[in-house]
Amino acid sequence: SNETPYGVCQWAAVAAKLGMPPPATIQNAYSLLTRGFEEALAEACSPRHHNVGLLPWSVLCGGLLTGKYRQGGGAPAPG
Repeated sequence: SNETPYGVCQWAAVAAKLGMPPPATIQNAYSLLTRGFEEALAEACSPRHHNVGLLPWSVLCGGLLTGKYRQGGGAPAPG
């Protein structure tokens, strides 16, 4: 979903206004190389604010963190 801090705050505010359950989780890219969640989004999702969990996707960064792609080696041969 790649939610933003603003989106989480707005989502929670609208849910509260309508008497609906607040968001429980978001799904954003998160890995050793993609750490955008740790900026402002982690604070908006913290138990002190909206208590929203993270379901990370692309934790291996599309295969890059598996060693599948080596520097200067290009993509692996099929098969």
